[in-house]
Amino acid sequence: MADSVNEQVLAAMAVALNAPLDKPAATYRTRVDAFAASELPAFVLFAGKQNPNRESTHRVNRKLTVRLEAIVAAEAPADKLTDPLYVYAVNTLMAWAAGADMIQSLSEAAIEWQTEAGLSDVCIASIEFDVVFTTTLDPTERINQ
Repeated sequence: MADSVNEQVLAAMAVALNAPLDKPAATYRTRVDAFAASELPAFVLFAGKQNPNRESTHRVNRKLTVRLEAIVAAEAPADKLTDPLYVYAVNTLMAWAAGADMIQSLSEAAIEWQTEAGLSDVCIASIEFDVVFTTTLDPTERINQ
């Protein structure tokens, strides 16, 4: 079974974030188990809500919300360490979208900063991106723009 265009987009985003040798964190498409402190900082990509808009009998414009979590753990104040991850993610994904023929647009929709205190602070910057692309009625087939 072919991957949906949603999954193709998310996989391509993960590749873009993992590509540079000097990346600040590894990116995971999904993560079932908790991170060990030695695995942080890290990024995790999640598919969110999609709004399909049927344009014709063969064309569907889709807006997919993708959540990227940037996770760090460090001595307080650790929340300042999420900021470089946030900047890297936005710059990298905007550059990726500009060159990706499957994407019509990518925009930053929202960001939420969270901190949980403990022996070390765990901080998460949860960044939502709206990704717009077009498919046929079959959600596995994209339409080249």
